[in-house]
Formats: sequence, C-alpha cells, structure tokens
Amino acid sequence: MLSFSQSSVSFQNSRGTKRKWVPEEDVALVACIVDLYNVGTYNADTRFKTGYLNELERMLEKVLPHAILKAKLNLESMIRTLKRDWAIVYDMLRGKDNSGFDRATRKDAQTAADIVEEIDAEDMDVSATQSQPLKPTKMVPHFQRRNKKISDGSEQISTSITNAAMLLRGNIQTVGLELSRSIASEKVLQESAPKLYSTLCKVEGLTKDERYCALSTIPYHPTQMLLFFSLPSSVRLEW
Repeated sequence: MLSFSQSSVSFQNSRGTKRKWVPEEDVALVACIVDLYNVGTYNADTRFKTGYLNELERMLEKVLPHAILKAKLNLESMIRTLKRDWAIVYDMLRGKDNSGFDRATRKDAQTAADIVEEIDAEDMDVSATQSQPLKPTKMVPHFQRRNKKISDGSEQISTSITNAAMLLRGNIQTVGLELSRSIASEKVLQESAPKLYSTLCKVEGLTKDERYCALSTIPYHPTQMLLFFSLPSSVRLEW
C-alpha cells in the first residue's frame, strides 16, 4: 500500500476544497485510472462512461484511506492538471523519431498516455452536451428599454382612447335622440299626472267606478298615460 503524507490533510482542512497533492497521490491516481480502464467496466468506445469519477473515488479510498479524495472536489480538477502536464511529457517522449517507450506489453493493456487521451475525449463529449454556446445578443441600455416600454404603453393608451372616441362619435346622435325622447316623455308624464282625474271626469259615459279604476291603473303604466292623453276626446271612452 502507498504511504500518504499527513500534511496534505491539514492543508485541505485549512484551505477548504483547495489542496496540495503529494507525489504518492499522483501515482495512486494514475495507477487507479489504468486499472479502471483495463477492467473495462466503465469503458465506452474512446472514453469513460458517466460515473467513472465516483468509481475512482472508491478505488483511491482503498489505496489511500486517509486522503479523503472526492470525485468532484479533488479528482476532476487533478485529472485536468494531469492531462495538461502529461501532454507536454507525452510530446517529448513520442516525437516523430521516437520508437515509443510506452508500448503495451500485452493485448488490450493500456498505459497512462492512452488513458489521458480517453479522459480528454470524454470531457470533450460532456462539454458538447452540457455547455452549448449561447448566441450573442445585442445589448440595449436599461434606460432605452425603459423608455421603449413607456413609449409602447403610451401608444396603446392613445390607440384605445381614439377607438373609444370614434365609437362614441358614431353613436352619439342615436344616444342623444333616445335621451331627448326619454326626457320629453318624463316631462309629459309629470305634467299629465295632475290632470288625469279632471280629464277622466270630462269623458262622457264613464261611470264613477270606471273612472276610479282608470285612475288607479293608468298612472302605473307610463305608456298608457301618454297614449290616453294623445287620443281625441271622442275615443277616450272606448279606449
């Protein structure tokens, strides 16, 4: 089992999630990555399947039980660092004239270089699905947007008032005529009510009971009141 320096734990506790990796941890991480690939459980074409970081966390917990290395907090950032640093060393060792020092010694065996390439491909795949680029939008100053909203609101109010005015103008004559008739009719009723009894008394042939019956009925029917006074005296009895 690999040894682990206690100083890295105290550094992690004092600095939160930022911690300094010791060489033993780097070696253990790369070894676990290689073992994980050779087992093949999390292999998917040229990358690892989703969830491989959690499996690495469990593997490292067995190798370095006191390290407390977490998938998201520690492993993900360290793998990015390894990919960056390894690319430089890999290019130096695998130049055009180099015969290759990291050739696999058995079928399907993988080296750290192969694993790093596949992790890089996996990260690119995740980035493509989760981080879609946003289309640039034209920025408009706040005061311009506010003035535009006020302007749009004023135009809507003005349009509504104009439509209402046109509607009223189209019907104002009809409304005026109806109102005039209503006022005229009310005035006629008010003037005719006091005259009803005397007018009934002038109707020849109307008995006393019929006169009181008409007097108790006609005032409650404005239309009949108007009609009664509009009739000639000669036909009021028949009515």
